[in-house]
Amino acid sequence: MNTHALFPTTICEFEYDKSSEFKENLWEVALSHIKDGYSNETNAPYLHHEGKLRDIYAFITKSIKEYLSVFNISLEDLDFHISKSYFNLVDKLPNPKHHHLDSHMSFIYYAHIPDDVEFDIKFFARDMPQPHSSFFDIFSKGWNWHNSSSWVLKSTEGCLFLFPGSVVHEVVPLNDITSPEKNTPVHTLEDLKKMRISIAGDGMFTFKHMYQATRTHGVHPISTWKTFPAPEAAQL
Repeated sequence: MNTHALFPTTICEFEYDKSSEFKENLWEVALSHIKDGYSNETNAPYLHHEGKLRDIYAFITKSIKEYLSVFNISLEDLDFHISKSYFNLVDKLPNPKHHHLDSHMSFIYYAHIPDDVEFDIKFFARDMPQPHSSFFDIFSKGWNWHNSSSWVLKSTEGCLFLFPGSVVHEVVPLNDITSPEKNTPVHTLEDLKKMRISIAGDGMFTFKHMYQATRTHGVHPISTWKTFPAPEAAQL
């Protein structure tokens, strides 16, 4: 039998070889990006503008280039724009299943993981062709690449994951936990070092140049965009 495993969901993992040095910069600036004890995409989503963290974003961009090479695509033809990024601080409450469909690419970098805070990341298939709904769940005697609708990857310090923003994912605990209402608030550096700290973010691809003569799909350079005021504002 020839088995053709077609159309994979590609998640790329990278290891940052300067993760220890990066943490020193992390401790210098992290508290200033925490509001009322917490940091997430709703209260501090522009971490990529922090100058002292520029090295990690250079690494992310380099990794994006490698990610694209898997598909024989060159970043020389594209600009990658980070639209939001933020610290995700976890010690008790994992992140529920979600997606980032408003972005082209998503990333998560694990900057600091205490020994007693263990969570991994779980990815879900966007489409699972099978003979009928729940067929694999009901009849499979064991999980493999062909019948699994989800997959857990280990979160380790210094690790970066890149994946399309449309891929559904969640944070899962390695051990049974009760159902806490929220994670522990952070107010001091000592509080911070007890948290599992990741940098999560999203980005968009645009044409590096204007390809309108030969391309009908794709996002044109931001320099070609124009913002129009709302009609009521134009009348003022």
